[in-house]
Amino acid sequence: MEALPIIILLVLGIPIVLGMWLINRALNTQRQIEQIWRRLGELESKVPEAKKDASPAVVAKPEVAPEQPIIAPPPVVIPSVEAVTPEIPTPIPSRAALLREIINPAPTPPPFVSQEAPPPMEQPASRAINWEQFMGVKGFAWVGGFALFLGIAFFVKYSFDNNLISPQLRMAIGFLAG
Repeated sequence: MEALPIIILLVLGIPIVLGMWLINRALNTQRQIEQIWRRLGELESKVPEAKKDASPAVVAKPEVAPEQPIIAPPPVVIPSVEAVTPEIPTPIPSRAALLREIINPAPTPPPFVSQEAPPPMEQPASRAINWEQFMGVKGFAWVGGFALFLGIAFFVKYSFDNNLISPQLRMAIGFLAG
């Protein structure tokens, strides 16, 4: 009989206190959300004023002289008896041009894509039961879980039959289980 007030207090008091705490948290969260919306409205009203005040910054870009390609001197050609073809000198690229080519290489063409339909995918063969995996891992886990359930059920039944648990505590356990 002495345990009855404690059980009633636990069964009824904890949910009531928990409910009050949750309501308090919800109200505080609502207040915080209202403050955030109010602050957002204030900041949105200040945006047009800030846009008017902001003037575009003029940034002076340093002037760079246009790059002149360096032309190599023509090679010395020894005329031969055969017909002489004049060689055209090729410009040597500057360091900046070489650096630009390294940083931004020329785009590579996309790989060739055939217009043919892809071959149909093969359906994976139905997997047979892996008995070693089932018996070694899953089977014993299921058997152990079932044995644990039966042990708990028989222990509760035994304790109820031999009055190891009082009727009030049985009611509390039934309430919590339900």
